[in-house]
Amino acid sequence: MDKQEKKELFNRSQSELIEKIEALNDEITELNKGILALYKELDDKNRELERTYKELQKHEELKKLNEELKNTLEDKNKIEQKKNELISVVSHELRAPLTSIAGTLNIILSKLRDNVSNEVLELVNLSFNSAKRMQNLINNILNLEKIETDNFEMMITENNIDEIIQTVISDLSTQIKEKNMQIEYQQTKYSAFCDWNATYRVFMNLLSNAIKFSSNNGKIIINVIEYDCENLKKTDENARCINCSKCARISIRDYGRGIPEHFKDKIFGKFKQAQVEDATVKGGSGLGLAICKLLVQKQNGKIWFESKEGEGAEFFFTLPFFNPNIKKESNEINK
Repeated sequence: MDKQEKKELFNRSQSELIEKIEALNDEITELNKGILALYKELDDKNRELERTYKELQKHEELKKLNEELKNTLEDKNKIEQKKNELISVVSHELRAPLTSIAGTLNIILSKLRDNVSNEVLELVNLSFNSAKRMQNLINNILNLEKIETDNFEMMITENNIDEIIQTVISDLSTQIKEKNMQIEYQQTKYSAFCDWNATYRVFMNLLSNAIKFSSNNGKIIINVIEYDCENLKKTDENARCINCSKCARISIRDYGRGIPEHFKDKIFGKFKQAQVEDATVKGGSGLGLAICKLLVQKQNGKIWFESKEGEGAEFFFTLPFFNPNIKKESNEINK
């Protein structure tokens, strides 16, 4: 083999070798890609496992929290039950002697009014008023207990709203005259599907509060309108009645102190009173509005308020218009 042939053989071998190396490089590149893809897949799986682990941890934590919450609620319910039992027992035990004390003091006031000094008369009168306040508190506690336990009997029938409002205004005439209040109210012929006594009680509480927290020579506006529940905006959802398209909306507007901003979300709670000068001086059980809310809800209505501190407050409550279909459903609920 001459020199030329050896050179050609060498070049051929070199070319083949280069081709093999290039092919091997391609295979290595593809293998690297496969390895990278595998690493990525493993990384994704690892991340997925981490997420699953965290979710499991979260689930376990939620399970633990749920168990703790359940135990807390059970404890709270037990405490609430014991508290209600204690309140009920104490209230029943106090009711009879307080009635006796109030009756006796009233007799003393009527019999000895002209035969004792003003100082004694003032002390007896103070004792009588205190006994009456305690009686009202106990009655409120017992009534609240009845309403909450569905032992409060209601007769849901068609009732004239104006008759209820006029009765309350008449029954509060002494308080209205004492403070020289101006009551603005236009007579209405609307009837509502409600319990007469429960509605009387709600309106009585709201109007007496309006009088209580108004200044002398003040003004209170009472209004009754037809309210279209069906077409309420979503923002007014809290005012929508149950099982009703149209209803009567009763409102009581006063121009007293108004409700403090920090107290607005507590106003319908039990034993809640705003710590302002008027609330402290004029007293109250802090149960009136809680009872109002329950009574309105049990009549398929809603209750809410609007207030700006220093400018008074306006309370609203709704009652469904008389409707035989609603009557049937409501009677079934109240059975």
